[in-house]
Parts: sequence; structure tokens; C-alpha cells
Amino acid sequence: MNFLFDPGKKIIAAVAAVCLLFAGCTKDFDAINTNPRLVTAKVANPLLIFTKVQKESVFNLMGLDGRLEVYSGYTGNGALGNIFAKGPWSEPFGSFYTNYIINISEVIRLSQDDPSLTTLHTFARIWKVWLFSRLTDLYGDIPYFDAAKDVNETVLLPRYDTQKEIYEDLFKELKESVAVLKADNGAQKAIGKQDLIYNGNTEAWIRFANSLRLRLAMRVRYVDLALASSNINDVTNDQLIVENTQNAALIAGDAAHVSQENKNPYYNSIPGGAKEFRWTSFTMVETLTSLDDPRIDIFIKRTTAGDYFGLFLSLSTPEKEVFSGRPQSELGEIIWRSDFTFKIINTSEVYFLRAEAALKGITTENANALYVEGIRKSLQYYNVAEPDIVDYLASPAGTLTGSDEEKLEQIIVQKWLANYYQIDEAYAEFRRTGYPRLYTGSALSDTNGEIPRRLQYPLSEFNSNGVNLEQAAQRLSNGDALTSRIWWDANPDVPKHHPQQGVFPPM
Repeated sequence: MNFLFDPGKKIIAAVAAVCLLFAGCTKDFDAINTNPRLVTAKVANPLLIFTKVQKESVFNLMGLDGRLEVYSGYTGNGALGNIFAKGPWSEPFGSFYTNYIINISEVIRLSQDDPSLTTLHTFARIWKVWLFSRLTDLYGDIPYFDAAKDVNETVLLPRYDTQKEIYEDLFKELKESVAVLKADNGAQKAIGKQDLIYNGNTEAWIRFANSLRLRLAMRVRYVDLALASSNINDVTNDQLIVENTQNAALIAGDAAHVSQENKNPYYNSIPGGAKEFRWTSFTMVETLTSLDDPRIDIFIKRTTAGDYFGLFLSLSTPEKEVFSGRPQSELGEIIWRSDFTFKIINTSEVYFLRAEAALKGITTENANALYVEGIRKSLQYYNVAEPDIVDYLASPAGTLTGSDEEKLEQIIVQKWLANYYQIDEAYAEFRRTGYPRLYTGSALSDTNGEIPRRLQYPLSEFNSNGVNLEQAAQRLSNGDALTSRIWWDANPDVPKHHPQQGVFPPM
């Protein structure tokens, strides 16, 4: 179930007062060791810290650098300038360690010796996997085993672990966590609404952990098919997210009833003019119109001219002038709602992951049946009328056709639509598979016109942990560059270019 913030309890405000004392990063010794005994483990409430980390890390899904929104294919942003220019990113690297990973690690430490907090301890382990998976998918090798240790065990210069090592441990953590949650752990302290995702429901967390493991297993199939297959087959017959009521999601606060910090960050940004910068992308318009997709008026809006028009990526100045003054399509109102629903993993994604596994012979399930069910679940999620669902599924979009690669493209494009505005997930899947095919203009910049394969490490890391970072950079194909591929980015057939690449305009 989804949890709508209860303004009467003012949970977030209470959490912030406690958790600011734990803010810090293992690589910044001075920052995390100021007055280390000011709040002891006996005083800190791990439930409140857990709530804080959940809320802030989920809201971060809408708070990343605007370039990632563009790389995902969902958005065009005319205020970003050169989106393929190199330069170290301070975020999200910094906030993940100093705000989320250190605090979720503290929840794990504070709950590990209390048998009545076994469930909370396990939820925190699963959430930590989600956090680290997002971070390593953006950068590649990162501090993992040395990161976010107890203040008495702080590693001043944490080693950058390989992404392969990190992924193997993420799989282990998820498998062990599910086993713990399935066991009889005796009487547990109630978690309830302090779990903003599932209200303390253990079965829901098992489904989430298994579905997350399925996502990560599919991520590595091009680099380590055996590792991917073993994890995929391990969870396919276990409990997964299979209904929209089981989605891992968080609903932000309704404008009339909650404080500013609990509202959708995009809603809060409207007075600053965010709607004037964020528009839908050419890819969204092209995809939705070509499929005659019934979600089109939910995801994007018609222009003042009554049609749909999205922004292109990386146009040269002469190319921009071609469409100067052309009305553009805004993002749909669901993106700007105060009570926006942040999707973490939804049932449609799980069906599409299973469809891909079946298509590639990893499982014996029916790929087309799973693909159809994935589309159906997404259309139902967005309250598309049943006759329209029937019509859409009867159209060419509703059946896998062609070669295996063409079928894969159908699966990934539909997953991209079903995951609408899961920015970092769309960006990861684009890099893994090459889909959807994103058109780019002739402003080549530092990537020769290609969507970056990763983010660059922040300058602060070069200054504070340079030796370890340099070792990590040397393991990359092109050093600490936007064009270097991370470990799982091993598909030999990517990038895949738009059919009209090199032609302007492409329609």
C-alpha cells in the first residue's frame, strides 16, 4: 500500500531534528566526527531515521541534475545549455553518502542487536541495496564495503570497490533479507506508518526485495549471464510484485494539508519557473503518437496549437532556429501535482523483466503473455478505460513480433512508458539496451553526440580520496569520462541510433 503523509504527526520534522546529528560521509572525517557522542545509540530512534531516509531518498528521484531527465528520454530542458559537456558532478554522489547511506547504515547498526527490531533491520538492509544500486549504476565503481561505517570504525580513505563486487553483495543482501523476513522472528516492535512505503507489511517487503533483485539481475545479463540467470530463476517462482496494489511507491503530500518539504519538489519549483524549462521530449511525442497510445494525454499536454511537439536533444544553433517560436508540449499534470506518486518498482516493470527473461531463454515463461500483462497493468494503473485497453492490446503494439531484438525493443519501450518519470531507471535501461532510440542533433560536444554512458566523479573526491579514485578511474575504458562504460554496460550492440539520425528535422 501507499502511505499518504499524516500532517498531524509531523513525522519528517521530528526526524530531521534527530538525524541531522548523524549526517556525514565516511570520506569526510571532520564532517562526521564533530561531537560524535552528542547523541548516543540509546537516544537515537532508528524508526525515525528510517522514515527520514525513505522520504528524502525517494524525493531525490525528482531532485537529480536536470541532465539526467534529458538522458532518460522523458524530458527536454531548454535551460541546461550543453548537456554533453564534461565536468565532475558533485551530485548525486555527495548527497547519497552524506544524507542517505550513512543514515540507513545507522538504522542497521542501531537495530542489529535488538531482536524486536529484526524486521526494521531487514527493511533497512533492503533499502540500502536500493540506494547503492542507484549510485553505482550512475558512476560505476564506488566506495561500498568501507563506506558509512560506525564513527569508531571510520575509514578515512575508503577503497573504491568494483561494480562486480558491489552487485554480488547486493544480490547476497537481498537473498538473505528475504530469508530473514520469511522466518519466525518473534514479537516485533510495530513499524506502521513510519514505513512510508509499505506501512510495515512484511510480505510487501519480500515482494519488493525479490522484484529489486530481478531488476538488478537483468541489469547484468550482458556482462555475466550466469550470475543474471541464477538470480532471475531464484526469484521468478517466489513472491514478486504482480498487482498494482503491491507497487513500491510513495505518495507526496496534498498541497492543502502538508508542509512544503513534503510536497512534490516539482510542485514546489513551479513559482521559480520550472514549467517554463521542462518540456516533453521529441522521443515521448514520437513514441506515444506512433503507437496511438491512450496514455498520451496523461503523460504530456497538447501545445497551444492543438498538437504535440517535444524538444530535441543537443541541437546546434542553426537547428534550434528552425523551430524558434514553435509551441511545445508541457509535461502532463501528474508530474506537477503536489501529491505526485513516486514509483520505485511497479508491477508492469516486473512483468516486462520477466518477459525479457523468457524471450532470452533464461526462464520457460511465455514472453508474449507477460508482455501483454505488463501493458495491461500500466494502462490500468493510469485508469485507462477497459475498451481502450482492449483496442490497444489488439493493435500492433499489443503483440511481440519480428526478430528477438525487435521484440526486445518492444518490451523495453513499453517498460520505459510504464516507468514514466523514473529518471535514473530509464537512463540505466537505455544504456543497457539502447532503447528507446533517442535522436540527437549535431551539437556533438564532449561525447561526439552520444548520450553519456555514466556520470563523472565529483572534484571533491579527487581532492580528498584521490589515490583510490584514480585506481577506480583507471579501471574504466576511457578513464573518468562521460563516455566510459561501467561494468554491466557490456551490450556490444549499443548505442543504437535513431533511424533518422543525421537528418534534421527527423520527421
